Amino acid sequence: MVTRMARISPYCVLMKLFTLFSTLLVSVALVSAQDTPAAPKKSAYVSTIGEVVSIDADAKQVKVKTDKGEEVIVPLQAQTSYLRMPPGEKEMTKATRIELKDIGIGDRILARTRPSEGGGLGPAASLIVNTKSDLAEFHEKSRAEWEKRGTVGTVASLDPATKTIVINVPAGLTPKDVKSVTIDPNDKLVYRRYAPGSAKFQDAKASTFAEIKVGDRIRVLGDKNEDGSHIKAEEVVTGTFRNLAVTILSIDAAANTLKVNDLATKKPVTVKINADTSIKRLPPMMSMMPAPGPPGSSRSTRPRLAASMAGARASRRVIVPSSGLA
Repeated sequence: MVTRMARISPYCVLMKLFTLFSTLLVSVALVSAQDTPAAPKKSAYVSTIGEVVSIDADAKQVKVKTDKGEEVIVPLQAQTSYLRMPPGEKEMTKATRIELKDIGIGDRILARTRPSEGGGLGPAASLIVNTKSDLAEFHEKSRAEWEKRGTVGTVASLDPATKTIVINVPAGLTPKDVKSVTIDPNDKLVYRRYAPGSAKFQDAKASTFAEIKVGDRIRVLGDKNEDGSHIKAEEVVTGTFRNLAVTILSIDAAANTLKVNDLATKKPVTVKINADTSIKRLPPMMSMMPAPGPPGSSRSTRPRLAASMAGARASRRVIVPSSGLA
């Protein structure tokens, strides 16, 4: 017995193929959408961090000098919340509510504002404050901790694979008298680096292992083992400093610069002087000694005879420890 196959029209075949193709397209689209991570949402707020320069309660605004040196006006509103945060804390549960009148000149703030339609800053939603007195107390405690548990040296070698740092620490009276100390890596180690053009410890910025270079000056906070060959570090601060023995060629007091001649390379160098520069006059015998280490070094030589910019004279030999030269 022969069974006749039902005759299927070409139109039906095309419709079934079209339906199957459409289903496959939708399936592929769904899979792709699931595999593609969603783009992170942009924050609706702008953060401004810096030191309070002035406060105008009547105009409802605070002028802030940012860490970049720019002065920014932060508008306030009735709904602005003011929170006092202990320095070094990250948990908002440690913050306490204050009022605008409790903020003073020299306090550091983090202002969270929305961009205004005109391109400036809208009224702040919140101001998180580190008071000047809290910061002074924090820095004093930090200084004491570094004096007690800190180690100063020079980076001798780096192991990027294990993030191990080996440093040379002064162990005698000559530059050759050094001791090798290994900084053991750990996941909680905090890296900081001196800001360009600044040798102030409090100006150091957040950094990474990758920014450290052989030859850098380094300060390490942590506990040593019994023989002092290893340090379980909690924080390291690094920077590239140049110690130059130079002869003054000319002085530009208006521009706060010195034109000097590097005695090693015999080339002229411009040294910039700023408000944080400490100018000391070296006694005759001390001028024959090696250049001192960077600020913060426990073995730095600090001459006692202070001088001003006007005390510098052309043709005099001076020592310039610097984190950056023009």
